[in-house]
Amino acid sequence: MADSREYRNLKEYRDKELKWFLLANIILMLVGSGVLDFSKVESISISDISSLLGITAVSSAIYIYTFILDSVLPSRVKVFLVFLWKRQPSCTIFTDMERKFEDDRFKLEDAKKKYSQIYERIKSEPSSFDQTPLWYEIYNKYRNNTIVFGSNRDYLLLRDMHSKTIVTILAYILLWWFSGLLTFSLKFVIYLSIMTVCLNIGARVQGKRMVYNVLSVDVNESALEDSDKER
Repeated sequence: MADSREYRNLKEYRDKELKWFLLANIILMLVGSGVLDFSKVESISISDISSLLGITAVSSAIYIYTFILDSVLPSRVKVFLVFLWKRQPSCTIFTDMERKFEDDRFKLEDAKKKYSQIYERIKSEPSSFDQTPLWYEIYNKYRNNTIVFGSNRDYLLLRDMHSKTIVTILAYILLWWFSGLLTFSLKFVIYLSIMTVCLNIGARVQGKRMVYNVLSVDVNESALEDSDKER
């Protein structure tokens, strides 16, 4: 397990990028719904102040609802939202690598030699066998490696931005339907839908890259050790 300092560093994006991302979406939602109108800033009346208080209440409610709901979502639900019914890359990494090798940082024959025991184990298991525990043992050795740490953080950020966008859509529709404080904006819903698709693609690509980064670091380190022994 990672120590508490490492965990905070890995998750610090929740206190920075994610909050700004959520606030930006809330502002766009209020503008798109006609609740927030910057053209009225020069002439503020009592009714405008009352509207401003309503905007503050709505935005606070959306922020709290979205942040809390996203925070209580289990990691497995967030992973499912990204990959849907397709298994995440670590579940089939070794067999996928053997079927279609897609990394030019190390050679497949070196990987198969390095993980010969793992491939023997997989042969004795059913096709539905989850290879994540085998991969995770390797990951644990390099979790503090700069390449692995950075790619893992980027994947988690994209994964959580993806789930937050979905929750924001739900929060927007619920507030529009039940509160009557918002005017439905099709443009905003389309914007969030496009954002969701882009984040989904990004999280999938970064998740696969992170899984391969672990093996790349491990295989190349072994190759260096073998080279030193030959000398």
